[in-house]
Order: sequence, then C-alpha cells, then structure tokens
Amino acid sequence: MSSFDDFIDDLTGHGADREEMNKKATKGDNEFTRKQFTCESCGGSGLWRGGRNSHGNDKCHTCHGKGFLVTDPKTRAKARARAAEKKVDARRAAITSNIEAMGGGVLGSDRLEALREAGEWSEFAASLYAQHRDGKAFSEKQAAAATRMLDKLEANRKAKAQAANVRRQAAPTVDLAGIKAMFEAAVASGYKRPKYRAEGFVISLAPAHGANAGHLYVKSVDDVYMGKITPEMKFLGVRDAEGSGVEKALAVIAADPKGAAVRYGAKTGECSCCGRTLTDPKSIEAGIGPICADRWGF
Repeated sequence: MSSFDDFIDDLTGHGADREEMNKKATKGDNEFTRKQFTCESCGGSGLWRGGRNSHGNDKCHTCHGKGFLVTDPKTRAKARARAAEKKVDARRAAITSNIEAMGGGVLGSDRLEALREAGEWSEFAASLYAQHRDGKAFSEKQAAAATRMLDKLEANRKAKAQAANVRRQAAPTVDLAGIKAMFEAAVASGYKRPKYRAEGFVISLAPAHGANAGHLYVKSVDDVYMGKITPEMKFLGVRDAEGSGVEKALAVIAADPKGAAVRYGAKTGECSCCGRTLTDPKSIEAGIGPICADRWGF
C-alpha cells in the first residue's frame, strides 16, 4: 500500500477495514476457482492426436493446447445440438423464403425446379440453385434476375410449341399406317427401341421417357436427322429433309414394309430390322431373318 493510502487510512480509521477486504478477496479467489474438465479430444495432453491440424500446429484444436475445458461434456453436447437445430431452422427458413421470392406456393416450387433444370446449361442458374439447396436465401436482385430468366425461357418454350403446332397442322398428310403397324408389333413383341432400315433411311422409336415419346425419328443412312413422325402419323421434316426424297421413301415403306425390308436385305446383305449380317441361306434368300420377320409382324 502507498504512503498516501496509509495517510488516508490514518485520517479515516479505515485501515483495518481495508485489510479485512483484501483478505476476503484473496479467500474468494481460492474458493471459487472455475472447475476444469479434461479435454476428450486430446485426453488432457493438449496435443492434437491426428498429427498437424488445420491450424498449422500440433495443439489440440478443441482445447487450444490447454488440456482442459471449463464446461462439462453434457453441456457442450447440448450446445452443439442447439446450434444444429438453429442451423436446420435457418435452412428451412431460407428455403421457404426462396419459394416465396420465386412466386410462392406451387409456382415458386415449380420455378425452383425449372431453375435446377436450367442449371444444366446456365452457370448462373446452377449457382443459384446450389445456393438454394445449401439453405441460403436469395437476395432481392438474385430472385428478380432468376424470375426474368425463367419468364423468358417460358415465353420461348411457348413460342416453340406454337410454331411446332403450326408445322404439325401444315404437314402434308401421308398414309403411314403401315409404318405404325409394324412398330406397334415390334414393341408388343418386346423391343424397347426398335429400329428399321429401308429405302435409304432409318426409322427408330423415340425414348418413352423423353419429350418426343410416341414419335418415330427418321434419319438418313449417314445418320443425318431428317425429322420425326408424330403419333398421328404426320411427318415433320427439318430443313435438311428438303429435296432428300424422304417423304416419298416413307410412303413406299408404309405401302409395303415387308417388301421394303426384303429389298434392303437383298441389297446390303443385312437384316432391315436388327442390322445384323444375314448368314443363314434361307434368311439370305428371304432378305430378312425369320425371328425379325415374326416379331415385326411380317
């Protein structure tokens, strides 16, 4: 204690009181020292057990090299559980917020799904959907930009659908019932993706799960896409089909599918229906294999 403090204590008579207070403070420090709990990660050693850690040193990253913690394991476990719950709640809130930002309800959910699909070719859409998937809310600018993009995509989709409908209505009517019948027979016999070759062209069934389910694709023997035959048996040709004679060839095939297949086999030595080389004398003479002839309804 300084001489000035002694002087004041002498004047006031508080010297004894000050000494008693100092004793109590010292006693309190000893009695109420915080309890320590051995660090479970390092076993009290203060050293990281897995080698050098992400902090670039050998200290235990849980207790920071002290070897102990001042909270018990149960308390820390509860704190971690609460933090995890808050994280889940925050993620749910962000997802709900994003749905609302994209229009709310079913519309918002549908737009987010459209955003996911657009992410296959758009980096912006991919990054935005990843943000949504990670439970992070969109900003107002992000939501507005995504909405503009999706609205534009929807407008383009409708315009294409309208143009396709116009083309469908304007397509010339050709009797392709024979082609339809043989493909129905092939599917009924177990073929999932039947393919038929004749008159310089290849006709194949579109995937059942695709956008053109029920259509028949038409290509040249050089694998150039000519167009497609709709379920209503109308041929929608592309620009490359002009002057190719594809419509005339389809009419010839539809009039006599088996005859066209036989001519193909006789000319190429391959089966029109499976594309394999004809090796059996009877098949060579017939121009088509017996199994294919049966399964295609010939």
